[in-house]
Amino acid sequence: MTERIPVQSRQHEALVFKGRFLPELPRHYTEPSQNNSLIVPHGAMPANPFFDDQVKRQQLDIKLEHLKLYLSPPIDMPASFVKVVADDYIMNEPRREMENFETHMKFISEDGYVANEALEAEMQLYEKGQASISQIADVLVGTNEVAGEFGKVGHPFGYRMQHVQPMRADMDQAIEVHDGVVYPAVSPYRSIVILPKIAKNEDEMVVGPQRIDGFIVKYKRDYGKIPVPGSTEIINVVERQIAAFRVDEASGFDQEVLAAMHQLSDHHPDRVNWEGRQSPAFLDRLARTGCKEFIERAIQRDSLEDFVVPVSTTLYGYKSPDPIFANMGNSALRRLPVEDKTVAYYGPAHSTEKLPLELEG
Repeated sequence: MTERIPVQSRQHEALVFKGRFLPELPRHYTEPSQNNSLIVPHGAMPANPFFDDQVKRQQLDIKLEHLKLYLSPPIDMPASFVKVVADDYIMNEPRREMENFETHMKFISEDGYVANEALEAEMQLYEKGQASISQIADVLVGTNEVAGEFGKVGHPFGYRMQHVQPMRADMDQAIEVHDGVVYPAVSPYRSIVILPKIAKNEDEMVVGPQRIDGFIVKYKRDYGKIPVPGSTEIINVVERQIAAFRVDEASGFDQEVLAAMHQLSDHHPDRVNWEGRQSPAFLDRLARTGCKEFIERAIQRDSLEDFVVPVSTTLYGYKSPDPIFANMGNSALRRLPVEDKTVAYYGPAHSTEKLPLELEG
């Protein structure tokens, strides 16, 4: 929950999220939704970010405003680490945009998009990034769209983290309205991916033994599920969070662990190349040095240590066979009531094709 509590040293109330004091927004930042009533602070990426010039401008405004936060840490931090956080945003926003677009275009081109009055208005809002979470759920339940983003809050350095709870509340309501299940919030994180960010010179080149400037850590938890009426599929709802890990001594990161990570590079500078990789050698080094355990323990405990810097929270969904029916074959569908055998509004039967890693959850 987000709380407001008085702070004697300031003339205003401070926001607290999960025990963490949230920083004030920089004066040069304007929340995009303040100037655009069609969007919300936790809105999803448009399924079609190239829908029209208005949508393109909407997305450009969001990117430019949010980038201000990624470049403006509220406290003193190593410049190299701030660059780690900003570069990750600059590189991954276009990727996220194209993954959502390509998934939607695959549905349009292969599954047979047919206009349906009941969903046409919601579909258009979904494509323009202006749909509510409930409306996005309507689209995923009522069409053959195999995956989609429900919402995202970019909260680098803790900025804007107060918008996470309203996003989750909207997701809970959408799941309940569609007769789904919200899983307990205490469920552990899974699929923890640790990516090293390596120091570079002004020419963006790695010179000499590699030095880690920070880690980008991506982790997920199963959030809930929504049944798809008339089929044996469900929509799996997943929450994906991203945090950046500082490694400087002032942050409290274990310096012995960091030194052990660097030791291999010191001894074999020409053989170590870890930049942005999940190579077997890097994963082995993570495990051997205790770095993997140190980072994963901080994630599972929702650590508030200074070395853990929150970056973003995303909710998305993807379809898969319901485990209840997975081992029952076609007989399961035959046992459904006749009125429940109708296919969804758009196109042929739901695809169970394997999704890209980021969307699959």
